[in-house]
Amino acid sequence: MNRKVNAFAGTLAAFVLLLSTGSCNKETVGTDRVANDTNCSCTASDDATVLQVGADKPFKTIKAAAEAAGNNTVVEIDAGTYRGDVALWTQDHLVIRAVGGEVILDADGKYVDGKGIWEMRGGKVCVEGITFINAKVPDQNGAGIRLASGQLTVIGCRFLHNEMGILTANEQSISLTVRNSEFGYGGYGDGYSHNLYVGHIGWTDISGCWFHHAANGHLIKSRAALSHIYCNLIADGNDADARASYEIDIPSGGQAVIVGNIIQKSPTPENIYVISFAKESSTHYPVNRIFIAHNTIINSHNGSNDRVLGAPQSGVEIYMLNNAIQENTKFDANIPMTAEKGNIFYKSGELTANGYPAATTVVETWKSRLEKNIDGYLPQDLKAKSLSLTPSHQYVDPMHTQELTGRPSIPGAVQTP
Repeated sequence: MNRKVNAFAGTLAAFVLLLSTGSCNKETVGTDRVANDTNCSCTASDDATVLQVGADKPFKTIKAAAEAAGNNTVVEIDAGTYRGDVALWTQDHLVIRAVGGEVILDADGKYVDGKGIWEMRGGKVCVEGITFINAKVPDQNGAGIRLASGQLTVIGCRFLHNEMGILTANEQSISLTVRNSEFGYGGYGDGYSHNLYVGHIGWTDISGCWFHHAANGHLIKSRAALSHIYCNLIADGNDADARASYEIDIPSGGQAVIVGNIIQKSPTPENIYVISFAKESSTHYPVNRIFIAHNTIINSHNGSNDRVLGAPQSGVEIYMLNNAIQENTKFDANIPMTAEKGNIFYKSGELTANGYPAATTVVETWKSRLEKNIDGYLPQDLKAKSLSLTPSHQYVDPMHTQELTGRPSIPGAVQTP
């Protein structure tokens, strides 16, 4: 399968040379929390039923296993390509995982209920190691996974060349956790479909992921009441297919915590803003706050009007703390900020191959600008969910996070030389 590996040409290549392996913890099915660690393996109870799928296994198709599975089940899928093998999942306490190598689900023109390759209508579900490609439906929003209900955790999966990578329904009882996964080449091309589209759900927690190449849509779009976007590579790329609009869009407001990400705007974007917040509504949720902390922002567009954040001029709280921002990207002077501390606007050429300041003098300048106690800006309700504005991890390629040895010493997402 062609992955189009030219995503990191030019300036962005400097930020993907961190090749150490990220640390991982187990993820129990349906863990209903938001946390800063990187969970990268689904686990189930010892008494779970195991169903096996493969050419020489009891179930020859994923669809057959989905129809046979009950609650408290593990579905193990042998490595290989499964064409048109779409499935509806309605179970609770369910693990679905690849075994023995990569499992590729090619929609091949098929879909479930007009929705996509898989539709989830169950309870607590964890999906691990599956690649979803070519989801297309008549409504032009075909998803690799369509999440209709429940608590879904996705670990180590890939969503490529779909109209939507993951698309959720609009139910506050839904939660979505995504770890160490890739979303690329998504969107129908109409600006209404995106690599990841989270509806009005309770919360979403995204970490250690790589988002790139969205056809006129957004790399991440979330309408969740709480969106936690932590230590990801959100980088559209520098080639002709890099045509995303916003890198992160939080259109309905709510609470968004965006920490420790490397974020890149392509040379040919569809919008001047890197991040957008509450531009469609600042009244859907009673509280509208966005925290943008310790991110490294790269702008390959080099447009004279490019801005870090688009947001309403009132009715929202904006906290912009300890970010490293390329100097060709400015704050919008018409948008007041609740707090703006410790941000650095760096010049092209000031960073090394891994995104760390190139000269000792630059490091010392950045250290002197660091705002140290930024967690004081975080409200108690978010602290109670184990959230922090001070990252304890750093994104490393491919699609992992690595724990830092100490507290951040400089602004930005990259803390190690």
